[in-house]
Amino acid sequence: MKGPRLRSFGLGAVDYLAKPFWMEELVARIRARLLLLEERPRRVLRWDDVRLDLDAREVSIESTGPVSLTRNEFDVLAYLVERPGRAMTRAQIAQHALPPNEERDDRTVDSHVARLRKKLGPAGARIRTSWGIGYQFAPPEESS
Repeated sequence: MKGPRLRSFGLGAVDYLAKPFWMEELVARIRARLLLLEERPRRVLRWDDVRLDLDAREVSIESTGPVSLTRNEFDVLAYLVERPGRAMTRAQIAQHALPPNEERDDRTVDSHVARLRKKLGPAGARIRTSWGIGYQFAPPEESS
């Protein structure tokens, strides 16, 4: 059986500090992580007149301004937009975009998608239904 350290990394941890620890080591690890965040370019995705800032967790439409999304709506949108053209099942969307301690059935995903389409206006039409599968984000056509 894996130890707690390996299990933590398997669950998505990027660092692990065992007890007892030195305060100096904790501060040094935090500083190192903050430096990595500062050096990384912002992840901003754009389509039509929508701007999705993955780091700031903000969505805006050029013509109307900021779009108010719940945490779950944002996570569902980000999950789909980061996988353009790929049909994702409702179960995949629920597993990767919704918290494990909340309801994660097919109808919950459908509700989030319906609200996203409405809040995004015409740009929401890019979230397409893949019949018998789930949903996909249809990216804009590349112009040559």
